Amino acid sequence: MGESFGLVLLDGRVRVDCERAETAAWLREMLMPAFAQVDASDQDVTVDVGASASDPAGPTTDVGLVPCFALDREIVHLPGRRSAIATVLDDAFFAAQYTVSTRRVDVRPAGRPRLLGASFRVTREVGVIEAARAERTQLHASGVIDRGGVVLFAGPKESGKTTLVVHVASATGAGIVANDRVIVAREESGWIAHGVPTIVSVRQPTIALLPRVRWPVRGVEQPVMYTRAQLPQVRPAHDVSSSPLTLSLAQLADAAGAPLESGGPVACIALVGRDDSMESFVVRRLPSDEAERRLRADRFGVGTEPRPATVFEHSLGHVDPPTIRPEVVERVAREVPCVELRIGSTFVSDGHAARALLDELLGQR
Repeated sequence: MGESFGLVLLDGRVRVDCERAETAAWLREMLMPAFAQVDASDQDVTVDVGASASDPAGPTTDVGLVPCFALDREIVHLPGRRSAIATVLDDAFFAAQYTVSTRRVDVRPAGRPRLLGASFRVTREVGVIEAARAERTQLHASGVIDRGGVVLFAGPKESGKTTLVVHVASATGAGIVANDRVIVAREESGWIAHGVPTIVSVRQPTIALLPRVRWPVRGVEQPVMYTRAQLPQVRPAHDVSSSPLTLSLAQLADAAGAPLESGGPVACIALVGRDDSMESFVVRRLPSDEAERRLRADRFGVGTEPRPATVFEHSLGHVDPPTIRPEVVERVAREVPCVELRIGSTFVSDGHAARALLDELLGQR
């Protein structure tokens, strides 16, 4: 039996129609609470996830590779065909087909489908596009919330953002807001940080560094493909001791014994780096000009700009893709406390250091 529901990311609304209730349940767990559930509306952009193949676009003409998903360091291009009313895209990685028309995307299987991953990818993409505003920017950052304030850990890939957020959350009980990607938005009350859902890849060195974290049952190749209710029933079937552990944000929060939160007022942005020559951590307050320069480098999507509008942006009427807005980054650097955070070799084994760090960063407000 099918299910329809509405989701909203900040003020970017999406209607999701699922042919299978199991898909709907998985999608909600993957996307919430960053996306809040609301009543479905016919006025919202629609993502229709079907279980059976179809091609509603009519006769098509090959158009080559089409820009589709705007990631941090690349734009994913997929082979496409175009009709009078839609663009049909073939996603070999997820064995799925996307039919993109005005304010609508139909997700269908092609071969052995992985519709869960495909539907998550599309729904998140259109939600983020709908939430784009001139006074907002995205950062490559993880984050926790405690005592009403969000602390962001910004940095490039493999800078230790996941390790930091899991250690701090598990040691202090702070809520997890994001693992890799946040929207920073200006509101009347000040700057807020809002998490963007991701599939979390936890590398084996991170798992080894955090032995006290209650990681999901080992031997399940991709825990992220199951809801939290389903996962305990899955029997281990593989030796995955050398593979990254792929989790939902909800599963990551469960492992850390912490709540999963959508976001809140920004207390501090910490620009993260490792320093194995020291033991615990060092915090240095940054002047606004240095903070601005470093925040520019940690903006999500900086590696792809300038870029063309994607097929999803065209579908939603966003023909001018977001670019780095110097005035937004400059204002964040001027109005939000920014620090350099150097993490030493023993920090992740010391719960007291995690509490001390969180207290110091929240005290920057």
